[in-house]
Amino acid sequence: MRRLLGLTLGIILAGATVSAICDDDMHHKKLKTVGTVIAYNLPVSGLAMLTSVPIEQFLVVRIDKPVNRKRTLRYIKVSYRRWFNEPELPSGVLDGGNKWHFVLSRDSSCDGSVRELESTKGKTEDGKEVILQLLRRTMGAEEAVPDELILPCYVLRPGDLKPVQ
Repeated sequence: MRRLLGLTLGIILAGATVSAICDDDMHHKKLKTVGTVIAYNLPVSGLAMLTSVPIEQFLVVRIDKPVNRKRTLRYIKVSYRRWFNEPELPSGVLDGGNKWHFVLSRDSSCDGSVRELESTKGKTEDGKEVILQLLRRTMGAEEAVPDELILPCYVLRPGDLKPVQ
């Protein structure tokens, strides 16, 4: 009886472990899509060169096909994350005139609105409050993404971006 109980418990625990591993693998599933960058912010790279934090640059991308068949969302937020010794985005990405193949990983922790990317408040050395404009629209990006729309966020790593030929 003890053997049977031990064997049953072992199977249940093994099943839970396999289930947890499979769930974790789902978070690492890569999304392949084609799109055009319509807005971006400039990364602050000086701090990353002095510390061990990655450089992060956000892009707003209009994708050719919706990511999720249930939603018709055509815009995503992309976080380009690199270390100071890794390459910057390829030339032409930020001009808004070219389509790119993206290989992305989902990161729901950075989901957010365009409004959050547009500006931030800061203070000058003499204490004056200023608003710093962070988001830049690309040439030809006339469409306006609603400010309050929450965009799903995906991570882009160096080498996971190629121009559409």
